[in-house]
Amino acid sequence: MARVGLSRALARSGREWQELSRAAERAGLAGLWPADLAGSDCFVDAALALAATETAHVGIVVALPTRSAAQTAAAAAALAAYAPGRFLLGLGAGNDYLNPTVHNVPFAPPLARLRDFHAAVTALLRAPAGAPVSYQGPYQQVSALGFGLDEAALPVLLGAHGPAMTRLAAEIADGLAVQVITPLPTLAARAQLVRERRQRGSFPIILGMIASVDDDEATASRRARAEIAAALSLPRFRPRLAEAAGDALAARFSERCDAGDLSGAAALLPEEIVRAFAIVARPDTFAEAAGAIADADIVVPVPPDLFAGRFGARLGFTPADAAAAREMLVSTLLAAA
Repeated sequence: MARVGLSRALARSGREWQELSRAAERAGLAGLWPADLAGSDCFVDAALALAATETAHVGIVVALPTRSAAQTAAAAAALAAYAPGRFLLGLGAGNDYLNPTVHNVPFAPPLARLRDFHAAVTALLRAPAGAPVSYQGPYQQVSALGFGLDEAALPVLLGAHGPAMTRLAAEIADGLAVQVITPLPTLAARAQLVRERRQRGSFPIILGMIASVDDDEATASRRARAEIAAALSLPRFRPRLAEAAGDALAARFSERCDAGDLSGAAALLPEEIVRAFAIVARPDTFAEAAGAIADADIVVPVPPDLFAGRFGARLGFTPADAAAAREMLVSTLLAAA
């Protein structure tokens, strides 16, 4: 049965993130999970959460190779030293928009770049403290001093969606962070790819998932549909609809999106597909719905406004929807624990 953690996406400021972190710790939620989100920094957010709590685990899911390997390792080592046994580092590839457009860092080839980034970061983390480290890879070159942190002191997870990246996580990482907008059938397939690695020892699967909660389940479903449609309208996510619903529906959905009819595209999504991508529940059914996700150890619910908020009226998703969805999800999470 999956446990539930708290996402940084639910807080609108660093101060609110600290307040929510303290409340989540009191409620017994399964960790605090910052990420490289627009407008915030995952290492700063991890530090804020660790400083605000005493026992809660804090895991970055995920940090991108838009920082140097030396920067990443040093920040992670500092957080692990500040809160021994409470910090986890996740590394991810990013995407073909964020890396080059926002950070002026190449994305392709993502698999090779993430393998190299992980190798450089862990070379520094795992080397004896103070020992000289020289790493020369195809994309990363590092010359610095080691930190002496093994996988027990600082686990390093890998973020993934596709099968190749998932296999890479099983090969080199200490756990798997599965991206938001991964349908449940795909999650099950990815869990099978790491099954052998999980049988050998600790290898947690952390799943980020859209969650829409309301006293009226039809309202929760409407908001989730808007969010899923908005996300799947983006070219990098469109193949994921084919994974969940087949090529025919994915093609019809893409045609509507390309014609500018986002509302019509959303209407094409059957309820079971919406629920393959999102937790849709009332407050009293949320814990059961989240816990039933058998292929994840920890589910990190995120509000249904990360994508839908960009399209607003085109999807019938208003600022009032966004505010209500966040408030309801936070209160439900803190009560459900």
